Amino acid sequence: MTLVADPPDQATAATETTSPAPTPAPARRRPAPFTPARVAVIVLAWLGVTLAAVVLVLYGVGPLLEQRDQSSLLNQYRTEVRQAASQTEGLAGVQAPTAAPGAGDPVGILEINAMQLRQVVVEDIGPDQTRQGPGHAPGTAGVGQPGNSVVVGRRSMFGGPFHDLAELRRGDRIVATTTQGRSLYVVRQVRQVEVTSPDPDAAGPMEAAAEGSGAARPRVLRAKMTTDALYGPTPTDQLTLITSASAAPWATGSAQVVVASMRGKPFEATLQGGRTDGADGRHGASGAWPALILALLAYGAAAVTATWLYRTARLRSAWLLTAPVLVALAFVLAESIARVLPAWA
Repeated sequence: MTLVADPPDQATAATETTSPAPTPAPARRRPAPFTPARVAVIVLAWLGVTLAAVVLVLYGVGPLLEQRDQSSLLNQYRTEVRQAASQTEGLAGVQAPTAAPGAGDPVGILEINAMQLRQVVVEDIGPDQTRQGPGHAPGTAGVGQPGNSVVVGRRSMFGGPFHDLAELRRGDRIVATTTQGRSLYVVRQVRQVEVTSPDPDAAGPMEAAAEGSGAARPRVLRAKMTTDALYGPTPTDQLTLITSASAAPWATGSAQVVVASMRGKPFEATLQGGRTDGADGRHGASGAWPALILALLAYGAAAVTATWLYRTARLRSAWLLTAPVLVALAFVLAESIARVLPAWA
């Protein structure tokens, strides 16, 4: 008897004879060719991104940095004020400083209720100092002391503490607190002034006295004044507040000036540093251009590398590799630009 095997199932036979089709490899992304139009679009896009990043740092992040510095300066100066107050109760009395304040040191606290302003004033008026708060001009009288005490503050960048300086009116009060005590100033003049460099052949500012009285005549703000006239000594005890009159961060020709007269007697004068020709708030930091050029080169190299990665690598990988570097270099670039611009911007 012969056994005959059953014929194979049709579905099984099809499975045994048919192998699965291989999965096709994903097509590699081919970058679009560089054409003049495409290059122009890429360059314009990077310029727009760079400008937005710089503006965000100077006008968005800048106020946060200024508030951080002000908080630290306020704590430091309050400690110095308490120490000075303790010395007045001791047998030795208050110890007079034997050296002029260094750049960036806190030298006083200004309170202006009309502007809802309280700021720690630091020494010097370079861009590195005015980013922390208003700066006291070296070579002028100390805050609360005899003569003309000049303070320069920013109008817009890094919080712009003096943005509303033009809103002050005659009679507004300014309270200045130093380690010597408190001084009261009353606003006498508010004016926009065209500032020019001093003429070496011109006579210095006049300090005339009123006829027959022997009293000193306060200097009057004029439409056009030299830096020597604004920062120079005055026959009366006053506080001069200065900022840029223009919202353009590169403007140097016009200033918003407020002059406030002291009420009461000034404190004893202490040692002050000398003012150089460029220390007027209208200039950037010395030696700032090489740092700016290096920052531009580094940022440009990072931008070129990022463009190449976005065209050749996966989007997520390109983002992880380039975003942190670009953010850090944009921050460095913005701060380098701020050091080149006028200190009162």
